[in-house]
Amino acid sequence: PCRRELSGLLESGRPLCGRLTHERRRCLFGDQAEAVQSAVLLPLGVTHDQGLLAIGSGDPDRFHPGMGTELLERLAEVVTAKLGRVSLPGV
Repeated sequence: PCRRELSGLLESGRPLCGRLTHERRRCLFGDQAEAVQSAVLLPLGVTHDQGLLAIGSGDPDRFHPGMGTELLERLAEVVTAKLGRVSLPGV
């Protein structure tokens, strides 16, 4: 269910900023979902299929759709590069 809830975002490859539906908050933040009032979601990977970095805030206006995303996109690129250098046991 969570994969389906987030698939459109992953396919877009673009950051999403703002308030999330209850379902998305639950998928991303689990037991902390009710505390998250706004969030930024950053698809990771060159083809945006390596995962998702989710940053939540208790402030409903901290992340909003009209905010600039250039810095966030650079953050996603750095995280993607670093993940490419990590070797996970058993993988």
